[in-house]
Amino acid sequence: MNAWSSLSFVKTKGDASAMNHVRAGQNRRSRHFLAIVSVVGAVVLLGAMLPAAASTPTAKKPTGTPLLVGVISQDSGASISPDTADGIDAWVWYANHNGGVSGRPVAVDRCDTGGDPTKSDACARKHIASNELVELSSFDRYSSVSFTPASIAAGLGSICTAPNTPAEQNSVNGFCIGGGSNDAYTFLAQYYKKKINATKFAFARVNTTGGDATSALLKANLTANGQTLIDIAVQAGAPDLLPAAQAAMSANPDVIFIGTGHTESASLFTAFQTLGNKKPIAGSQLVLGQTILAQSGDASNKVIEADPVALSSAAKTDPAMYKNYLKAVAAVGHGPTNGSILGFAAGLVFADMVKQVGVGNVSRASILNFIKTGEVKNVPFLPATVSRATAPTNETAVVNPSLIVQQWQSSKGAYKLIAGAQVFTNAR
Repeated sequence: MNAWSSLSFVKTKGDASAMNHVRAGQNRRSRHFLAIVSVVGAVVLLGAMLPAAASTPTAKKPTGTPLLVGVISQDSGASISPDTADGIDAWVWYANHNGGVSGRPVAVDRCDTGGDPTKSDACARKHIASNELVELSSFDRYSSVSFTPASIAAGLGSICTAPNTPAEQNSVNGFCIGGGSNDAYTFLAQYYKKKINATKFAFARVNTTGGDATSALLKANLTANGQTLIDIAVQAGAPDLLPAAQAAMSANPDVIFIGTGHTESASLFTAFQTLGNKKPIAGSQLVLGQTILAQSGDASNKVIEADPVALSSAAKTDPAMYKNYLKAVAAVGHGPTNGSILGFAAGLVFADMVKQVGVGNVSRASILNFIKTGEVKNVPFLPATVSRATAPTNETAVVNPSLIVQQWQSSKGAYKLIAGAQVFTNAR
């Protein structure tokens, strides 16, 4: 099926209002016709008297069949984690408004699992059977289990941002730009050991196969580091997480780790605040998502997140591209978050791969071969060179999400940066 007919590009929020304005103008056309004629005449005369204004250069419109990428995301259901996919949508908008990828337009097939393992498997099968060139992220706690082996068999590569499972992180067809949840929590444990000599951690995480794997590996890492992990499994979408918060506090840990989706994280933050928790709370990539902050308010103000491409770091390392990211993410109706900038960065990685492979030679096979053997260079927000052999495991600890998540200006339809986040360290 032609990707043009089956997929649509992300539209800006102003489309509907612009159309209403046009219709209103049509209704008033006859009433204003004579006035318009006189105004046009005056403008023409004035224009002839003034020097010509310099034209503003614009990017050449991309042409040809779209380069199709896929992303599997949890956009609905009991627990959602849409941030990374939102960032990929923003990158698609950015690419298509700036000449495309090596002159070709790009399209994304975003498949929502709804947090349902059956739907997740269906998304994986759909993408594998399609003509997509690569999978971006696949940030879904179920699809990382089923998608990884199936995509390997089908020869479909993956540019992952924050792998959910060790299998996804170490996949032979994966090119990960971040260390993943396990690396992030291990980093946080090392950080807190230096900061407050922490030795005991409670880990509230979603009760899934991916969560089980992350917990087991994290426990082994902490044990090797002379630390203890208390595992607290949370049911996805559970309406009342006060008991889980009580269990975490009763364990008397030095630090509480959160490894849940947006819905549970917001509930947990609020529950900890209600119970008067004084212990530090920390999480992996996406734990400070846009939805979480909107739901939990100031209950999340002192939560720390570990992320390989934090907003604050991105703003400093490549301010020009960061501005492009802010514009693009607002254009597709979302706010800047650490998760969405990861998705945006994954798109930039794909664009560099296409450039190096050559757009005339681009195919699923050529991208997969590059993933296995190539090295992306000078991609904004990332180290100078990144390959499978040198995949970054550095993490950034960011505090106070109220400073990095933006306020929505409904009248202007845009997000505004309040202030930069405080960064503790950029490397392990």
